[in-house]
Amino acid sequence: MASQHLGNDIAPKVLESILSSKNGIVLEPLKVTSEMDIADSKVNEIDFDTLRLLLFGVIKENGQFLFNPKSDFMIKEGEILLLFGRPDNIDRLTHISL
Repeated sequence: MASQHLGNDIAPKVLESILSSKNGIVLEPLKVTSEMDIADSKVNEIDFDTLRLLLFGVIKENGQFLFNPKSDFMIKEGEILLLFGRPDNIDRLTHISL
């Protein structure tokens, strides 16, 4: 019981810290375009760890939200990636070559 209560108190503080502009981490949408090498790639083909990014979810063109997509999920043009990371690292993702 005490550990559950402790977790409930800590989680909002952790999220607030992550999303505050103090540490530079943002939750940012990135629309996939045909010019990006990540279009038509599977999640596991993109090295999010090296870019220091966390793929939180994907909004498909039909509006469906997928939380934490599986590693074999194919990223398509027009979908929106929801990414945790620093803005400069998110920008790097738009220019990487796979």
